[in-house]
Amino acid sequence: MSALDILLPLIRKSEGCKLKAYQCPAGIWTIGYGSTGKNITEGLEWNQSQADISLINRATQAINEALRVSPILIPYPNKTAAIADLIFNLGLGGYVGHSLKPLVDAGDWVAAASEIQLFCRAGGKVLAGLQTRRMAEAKLLVS
Repeated sequence: MSALDILLPLIRKSEGCKLKAYQCPAGIWTIGYGSTGKNITEGLEWNQSQADISLINRATQAINEALRVSPILIPYPNKTAAIADLIFNLGLGGYVGHSLKPLVDAGDWVAAASEIQLFCRAGGKVLAGLQTRRMAEAKLLVS
């Protein structure tokens, strides 16, 4: 199974899909499966095809970014999917600038699985959905 095959269901379950723009708990305009950006504004609506295409493109980009900055992930689709999911959710800077990356790069999967669970806040609040998502990523890191 490829990293993309593992990642897509994880994102779908964690993000859900909304075809009308909404503000996430951090106050950011969002649409589809967690798509954000300057072009996502109040009142924007997508069809399911637009949401699916955006999901595949962004998930593929997250995988490529994960592999580029942490090449140790290359032979491990589960671990790649876990880090790509974090990057999909928080952006590359949230991974590169955190103490999780050196643990991944060192291949310390148990410590990385513990560390990834710290990324469970949005808008300064711990969110149950993020805790569940990080737990799923942690399991992938040690599998």
